[in-house]
Amino acid sequence: GAAPYNLDGSNQIVGVWDSGPARDTHEQFQNAPTPNLINNGTKRILRVDTSTNTNHGTHVTGTIIGDGTNNAAARGFAHKAYVLSHDWNNIDQERREAKHNWNHVADNHSYADFNGGSDDWGDYTAGTQQVDFTNRDFLLCQVQSAGNYASTQPGGTGSKPFTGGTCTVPSYNAHRNGFVIAAAQDNMDITGFSSRGPALDGRLVPQFCANGEGLTSAIASRNAAYDSYSGTSMSG
Repeated sequence: GAAPYNLDGSNQIVGVWDSGPARDTHEQFQNAPTPNLINNGTKRILRVDTSTNTNHGTHVTGTIIGDGTNNAAARGFAHKAYVLSHDWNNIDQERREAKHNWNHVADNHSYADFNGGSDDWGDYTAGTQQVDFTNRDFLLCQVQSAGNYASTQPGGTGSKPFTGGTCTVPSYNAHRNGFVIAAAQDNMDITGFSSRGPALDGRLVPQFCANGEGLTSAIASRNAAYDSYSGTSMSG
């Protein structure tokens, strides 16, 4: 059998929480070995929330597990891995259940939670602490996008305008027990939109960056639909 951590993702399961689940019938998510882990035909998406598929969730999933079928540019980083595809409701409970039921090796979160815009940017809030408790107690490897707010923070009651020199990573994304990922260009410079730290308590956030500009991946409109997106969602 394959080693548990092959670079192509063989035998690995990843959890994805996003604006909506991926289109599991897309050509990038097929070619599962026989027999499939859950007798699900060719599909490498093992769980799909009942909510509507989204382009964003499909694009992120493709960047992780796309296998390059009919479009080599859309091949992901773990092109033989499986995905548990979720929307962003009941995240904490679903992460714990996914670890219990599937023992997934990592999960991806390409969103920010502003709690109505009242959070301090880069602060360590109660919600951030709960994320860390779950990561620690369930031995979860969490990958979180840093956010795309380098120069413009979203509005809302209590939100703080960006004045320069302050953290532009949303508080929910500034946890301690996971990886927070900024976006870089092909030349390895950070993109102009990528959020950056440090956190208000001085921690290095984000800790890593990856290519997040102009990534081609699957989208949800058709089984062979593609688009090029930029953002820390893509680098995450």
